[in-house]
Amino acid sequence: MNKTIPSPIISVVAEMLSNRETHASLHSLFLYADAPNEAPEGSKLVKAQEWLRKVNKEHDQPLMVLGKLVENIMEYPESTYNTERDASDREKLSAIFEKYDLQYQVGGLINDSVGTAVSKTLDALIKELNVSALDLEFNRALENVNKNPREAISAASNILETIC
Repeated sequence: MNKTIPSPIISVVAEMLSNRETHASLHSLFLYADAPNEAPEGSKLVKAQEWLRKVNKEHDQPLMVLGKLVENIMEYPESTYNTERDASDREKLSAIFEKYDLQYQVGGLINDSVGTAVSKTLDALIKELNVSALDLEFNRALENVNKNPREAISAASNILETIC
């Protein structure tokens, strides 16, 4: 998936990260997310915005980087210092992702919502057939769509083979 991070999402995420992180932890987080190595200069907000723009230009899968950057916000709501802010940030992120047909999934994955709707319909049809091998392969395909496309294609071809 080669979709870039929309500019409004860059603004929202950069603001959230600059409010939550120190310069050092911001560097660490972007490196963890596999962003390009060279950190931009400037305030935390400017640095985060520029780094996200750089991800769009230089990274093969910008949404994978974005997913890792927001993983803590989306998955660890029990912050000991500000749970109200955590819930608000999650709601903001979910709303802006939805606006751009994106969806956060556990594990730091961000997918196109459009493909998710089609997958849900296919999932319902597979469950109707009640063939465990199909269900197993379908789940394997979904799990690997973003992180290992070759494996997802293999699972999809196994589905076709089983049906035929």
